[in-house]
Order: sequence, then C-alpha cells, then structure tokens
Amino acid sequence: MMKKTILMGLCAASLLCSCSDEWNVARDGKGRISPVVGLDAEAVTSRSAAPESRAEGSWSNSWETLGDFDPATEFAVGEYVLEAFYGSEKEEGFEKPAYFGSQQLVVADSKTTSVALTAALSNSMISIDYTDAFKEYMASWSASVKGAGEAITYAADETRPVYVQPGNVEIAISVTKPNGLKATFTLDKIEAKAR
Repeated sequence: MMKKTILMGLCAASLLCSCSDEWNVARDGKGRISPVVGLDAEAVTSRSAAPESRAEGSWSNSWETLGDFDPATEFAVGEYVLEAFYGSEKEEGFEKPAYFGSQQLVVADSKTTSVALTAALSNSMISIDYTDAFKEYMASWSASVKGAGEAITYAADETRPVYVQPGNVEIAISVTKPNGLKATFTLDKIEAKAR
C-alpha cells in the first residue's frame, strides 16, 4: 500500500475536531482525518529534532494553514503521513523560526481518524549575551553569526535570537577597547543542531 503525504502550514490556536467517529454507514472506502497540531517552541541544546525522511507516495495535498483544512474532506482508505510546518529552515536571520512535525496515520473505512502531532523547532536558535564586566570595560562591540548563508550582524543592544540552519556556525566579535584599539576575532565555531 502506498503512503500519501498531507502537508499543512501551522496556524496558532487552530484546532479541528470531529463530532462523530463513524459517519458513513455505506462503507464506500473513504474516511476522514481530524488533525490537532501543537507547537513545541522550546529550544534544547542536547539533541536534534530534524525532520524525518518523508514517505514517498502517489498522492499529496497541502493547506496554507490548519484552519483551511475542511474536516469533512474524505480520503481514500490507506496509510498517510501528516506533516505540519511553519517557516523555512533555509531562511536565516532574526524572527525566522522554522517548525516541523510529522505523524503517520491510517484512514479507515467510514471512520474519522484523530491524529495529534507536535511541530518542533527545526532550525537552530542562537542568542549572544555579554557579561556586565565586558560591557563596562569595552567602548563598543558587535558580533556576527555566520551559518549557511551570509553573516548576520548582532548589534550590541540586540536581544532577539538569530535562527540559522543546522550545521557549521561561526560566531565572531568586533570590539573597541577604551584606548581606541579595535579587534575582530572568532569567538566560537559550533555545530548547530535543530532545536
């Protein structure tokens, strides 16, 4: 049996539910899906949550948001993979989080299949904090975060995290000391993980 893929964008606070588990007494080889998608916005540093390989199938459909999905839609009986996503892992910068979740399900004849999945951060989130002693000593400073794309400037007063693709990331800092001497150096090279 071929697996089919269903894609949907995430929409905050959207929830779909079904009033009845069984709805078609004719048994015509079709069923319904009632998806509920949660969002895990917590970032962790100890494990990777990259998207799983997607099942290849002969059928695929997508909805811009979960709210666009009509719970009365009928699907042929069979195995499906439901995927939920937000943003793009390939886009790097401030306010560029990407989320992905995947869940396999089986549509049964004349039944509504409930499925719950959680979409987790699929790119890496980097924040830079300076100690008070550093800020009191330096005349000025800025940092840059270089992932797969162009380096992203992290200004001295920036507090937002930078989102980058998982992989090699270089963090550099430029400083001006009180005596006017300037320097730029690599602060760290890391292997960024999803989440």
